Amino acid sequence: IASKYINDVKAEFQSVKENYILKNKILQILINDLYQKAADHDIICKFDIVDLELSFFSSYDLTTLFGNLFDNALEACLKTHNTQRYIYIHLYKFNDYIIFQICNSYEINSDSVLNCEKSIEFTEAEKDIGLENVSEVINKYHGHIDIFRTDKKFDVKIVIPAPY
Repeated sequence: IASKYINDVKAEFQSVKENYILKNKILQILINDLYQKAADHDIICKFDIVDLELSFFSSYDLTTLFGNLFDNALEACLKTHNTQRYIYIHLYKFNDYIIFQICNSYEINSDSVLNCEKSIEFTEAEKDIGLENVSEVINKYHGHIDIFRTDKKFDVKIVIPAPY
């Protein structure tokens, strides 16, 4: 079973077109996978990514943080009925902080809560899509997360102290 899983993962990596080349290969794979999936569904992607040194993150934490947020953004876009579906990503360093922001089209439903900020209360649906895990990773690295929602936009901003 493990061997089949490894072969499946290798096949998936080989099928991803590399539009972005980054120092961190895990982030590179996640970004390119998101870009390809979004393109397959006519979702506009704009990535403003500074190729930062992110080796202080464990591979698991990096995958948890970015993988969950990328999957959530794609899923939210796919659920919208808007013709203007988009995902915008910004990753850069400002002073001694790494700033990551992901903004995507979003369609509010009756179960959602608006303007959820620093003290995040997760709905059961949000726990299922990994925001609680994202928050744990951010706390582990002494960072801060803000989540803002409107009826048409979902915006996550993360600030983490850079250890270098």
